[in-house]
Amino acid sequence: MGKLKGEDSMTEQAYRYDKDIWTASQARSHCLDHDGSFEAAEPQTDNEQTETYQCHKIQANYYTVRSEMHEGKKHLVVPVVMMVEGVHNGSHGPLLHTISELGKFPEAWNGIPVCIGHPQENGTSISANSPDIIESQTVGRVYNTHVEGTKLKAEAWLDEEKLKKLSPQAYEYIKQGRPLDVSVGVFTEDDFVEGDWNGERYTAVAKNHRPDHLALLPGGVGACSWADGCGVRANMERTKPVKGGIKSMAEEKKMCPKIALLINSEHSPFEEKDRELLESFDQETIDKIVAPVAILEAQDKRKEEEMKEEKKEPQVNAEQAIQVLKETLKTPEEFIKILPEEMQDQLRSGLKLHKEHRNKLIENIMTNSDVFSKEELEAKPTDELEKLSKLAKAPADYSVLGANSVKLTDEVLLPPGIGVE
Repeated sequence: MGKLKGEDSMTEQAYRYDKDIWTASQARSHCLDHDGSFEAAEPQTDNEQTETYQCHKIQANYYTVRSEMHEGKKHLVVPVVMMVEGVHNGSHGPLLHTISELGKFPEAWNGIPVCIGHPQENGTSISANSPDIIESQTVGRVYNTHVEGTKLKAEAWLDEEKLKKLSPQAYEYIKQGRPLDVSVGVFTEDDFVEGDWNGERYTAVAKNHRPDHLALLPGGVGACSWADGCGVRANMERTKPVKGGIKSMAEEKKMCPKIALLINSEHSPFEEKDRELLESFDQETIDKIVAPVAILEAQDKRKEEEMKEEKKEPQVNAEQAIQVLKETLKTPEEFIKILPEEMQDQLRSGLKLHKEHRNKLIENIMTNSDVFSKEELEAKPTDELEKLSKLAKAPADYSVLGANSVKLTDEVLLPPGIGVE
């Protein structure tokens, strides 16, 4: 995205053709039809394996390069978007980088080295802040870092002579104002919590960013790519492209998922062999063809979700589970059977002793009282039976006192002169 010379509006000026969709001849023809310059891109790096063809507008002017003297040397100063809030698939997998964490200390990014590619040693990424790497791989420094919206922006101050020496390709990209991907080398503390951000899955949230370097990737693609909004580019927001020109390429790119749906859906008569035919249709025609297929696919998805819901076992809480047990288990033995075997024997022994204790209490009460029937006593709780048993004492037995013993029921002989009222 950028301004064409002599125009005030923004126009999309570059496009990558996925080799899985476009042949080289198709991409070249389409690019030339839109007044572009065609080239086959180098294999992409930084976790992006798909190769592409590229088309650039010859008049492209993506950003303004200015010259500054710094430390006695001429520097090319270019605007750069180092990171954009979102999910980026780097060396630690898909991580969510929030702008609150990225921009917590913008000044901490100032002064970090700008390298050609990420420095490595024996295939392992290393810090750029060592004398050897500074001498052999760095071409400048990052300054004027600031946060704008959801983007971490800055300026890359590049030593022109060193840039030209270490990476003629990057030098030409910048001199021509061509889009140039970047990638940050940064240490983070990752909070391993999975989630979804705007439809993109992430395995962890990156926190406490400690920047190490900024890598220029001429011909490559960074984890936060040009398409994501990062890279050496004008520090301005994209606007909708004007009609015609490269806009038609962007429209065709948007059609790819719809074409894939038409080829893969069981509700569509189209097959892989029909891809070229479908790609020849304009946006309006594709929309008309795909509409009924999309409706049927949505209905299938709803049915699948409904079936999944039906198969789900009902979720119950503790109170509901207890209520179910109460309604299902009517006797102590039924309850005992659901327990582990080692507990079943213990409870059965306890129940046996409990039953014998109740029977003795009932027998004692009935022997010494005729107030309650056996059925009434069996219905009473044990603590009440224990109280009743204490009240129902056996009558006193004085037979052991002998024939001359005094019974409370006999008449008592009193001394003369003393009467009983």
